[in-house]
Amino acid sequence: MAVERFGHSRRFARPALHPLGHAPETDDAPTLILRDLRGTALTGLHLGADDAPVLSLTGRSSLTLTLEAGRAQMTPAAALDLITGFAARLEMPLRHLL
Repeated sequence: MAVERFGHSRRFARPALHPLGHAPETDDAPTLILRDLRGTALTGLHLGADDAPVLSLTGRSSLTLTLEAGRAQMTPAAALDLITGFAARLEMPLRHLL
């Protein structure tokens, strides 16, 4: 997974298998890119598919999630599952720990 924020990118190896905040960094190609654009002037974003599915966070007082993925990268059902689960974790952060 790659996390991009303010022009900087960090890649983590299999973050779901490690304690929160302790995933090792890697140079491997990401299977998901998270673009955190909160705190910028952007209120929306649409760039099109990248080499991996991209989940973008935008907004200031309210948060907007945008998932961009090609059909070969992710089925519509998997995309809906990913963005729904991510939104639920943002709404209730303790859910992420369960």
